[in-house]
Order: sequence, then structure tokens, then C-alpha cells
Amino acid sequence: MFGIQVSFLYPWVAFVGIPLVLIVALWRWFGKTGTAYRHPLVTYLIENGMQYHGFGRHILFACRFLALICLVLLAAGPHSVDVNTVVNGQGVDMMLALDVSGSMILFDDLHDRTTRFDRAKREAVSFIKKRPNDQIGVVLFGAMAVVRCPMTCDKKMLTELVEQYEMGQIDQRGTMLCTALATAANALKETSAASKVIILLTDGEPSQGDVKPSIALDLLKHLEIKVYTIGIGSQNAFSEHPMFGVRREVGGTVNDQLLQLIADQTGGRYFKASDPKDLANIYQTIDELEKSEYETIVYRLKEHLVLPFALTAMLSILLALLLRIFVWWGVAW
Repeated sequence: MFGIQVSFLYPWVAFVGIPLVLIVALWRWFGKTGTAYRHPLVTYLIENGMQYHGFGRHILFACRFLALICLVLLAAGPHSVDVNTVVNGQGVDMMLALDVSGSMILFDDLHDRTTRFDRAKREAVSFIKKRPNDQIGVVLFGAMAVVRCPMTCDKKMLTELVEQYEMGQIDQRGTMLCTALATAANALKETSAASKVIILLTDGEPSQGDVKPSIALDLLKHLEIKVYTIGIGSQNAFSEHPMFGVRREVGGTVNDQLLQLIADQTGGRYFKASDPKDLANIYQTIDELEKSEYETIVYRLKEHLVLPFALTAMLSILLALLLRIFVWWGVAW
């Protein structure tokens, strides 16, 4: 049942302390016999209304008992826990497959010389940060496909691994596109998530020696993996040489037909990013398309309950003292 519940940091203190208080209280109430005194003025005291106040003794005993119980509970570290918070989330297992072939060092805008890879890397990191509830992994592919990071919920580690990658760490002389799809699919094979997604970004077409597209598609469809494909770059590509400055380059050919086929066959969608600046909008669209709703109960520590228990104990003791001084003076407690 949802609501505010009370819990204890040291419950063993309550389990040990409360029974001890009860044992002492029972012994004090039933086991200890009173001592009788003969008083020479007993007749005078009775005649003037100074009689034994049994009711007062009960009240004073109850105050002391309540104070002891509160002190024991206070030592147990009481705090309130809010279990009334139900969070709706989105959970999808996905792999990002990013092209790191040589053409990804080109840039398409003379006014903004951010390379295709740097922009793709930046937008991938931004996308990862928007998906806190997903397991995400990364595959990088050039002349080979390498799992940069297996699926993880540790977004800090994942973003660091993506940001730290520099072009050239993987052989750039090729685009093993379908091999990357098969590698990403293999990483998703064992997951039990209801939705499995691959987001593939490339600026070229498969190199010779790559896995046949039909084989990769059969694997993707068998594992029920949806693929979103992104073709990045334009024909107006440039590179920057340390000695010769900016040079016009052949922009590379994105195989639109293949990327469209992969997306259609797996239930995904193909996006064309002729201007790399469009990547942010593309990732935003994918983020909105891939929502898998779930509910989870979040337990939150609301506050330590020191004041209520301490205040109750002090008031109980103070009340007992005042009653004994001003109302039932002389009554044993």
C-alpha cells in the first residue's frame, strides 16, 4: 500500500530495546511489592483528604513508559520513506553503430568545420544522455566492426568512451556496414527487453568483403531488432590539411537504397542528413518514436524523524514532573 511509511536505520535496537522496556515495566507494575510504613499522623492525613492516589500513579507510570519507548525508537534511527511515488519511464535496449571510416573526417560546411564524425559523436552523446532508463551500447566500424562498449546503464562511462574515441584508432580503410549490424545484433541477442533497436549512422556504402546485406537482414528479423539508419554527408565535402589548408573532396556515396531497405525490412526508418546539423533533429525524432512505457515505484527517504520522537519523550517526562509537583505530589512513580 502506497503512502508515507516509517522505517528504521537500526531496527535491531528497537527489537532489543522495546522488549527490555516491557519486561522492566511489567516487573515494576506487577512484581515489585510496596513497602508499608506506620505514620503517627496517618489518621490526621486521611481526615484531611491526603489519600493514596492510585490513578495518579498509573498516569505517571504511563508517562515514564511512553518516554522510554520513544527514546528506544529514537536510538533506532527513525525516518519516513515515501513509497507513493510511481515513475513512468521508457526502457529500450539499443546499440549505436557509428561509422569511423576515413571519409568521416570530412566536413560539409565551410562556415562550420566540424567533421562528420565529431558531429555524429556529439549528437550520439546528447542522445545517450536523454535515455537514462535504457541499456545502450556502441559499435564502431571502419575496416572492421568493434564493440566500443557493451550495453550498459552506466551513461557516464558510456559517454566517456564515446567522447574519448579519436579517428584512426580503428582502421579507417573500409566501411563494414553489415558486419557492424551483425555485431550490434549479437550484442542484443541475449536481452529480454520488449524493444530492441539499432541506430546505424554512415556516410558510405559497404566495402568489399563485408557481410552480405541479406544475411544481416535475416539475423535482424530473426532477433526482431528494429533498425534506424542515418545517411550523413553531402557531395560538397571538404577536408582540412595541415599544410595545404582546406581542400575540396569527393563527398562519398551513401547507399540510400540499402539503408532504406534495412530500415523497411526491420520496421525502422531511414533518415537522410545531407546537412550534418540535421542530426540533432533526427536523433530527437528517434527518441520520440522509441518510447516503451513502464511503471516503477521509487522509494525516497523523506526525512529523519528525530524531532517527533524526542519531543514526545521530553513532553512525557515534563508532564510527569508537573503532575507530580502540582497535582499528585508525593505519589511514587
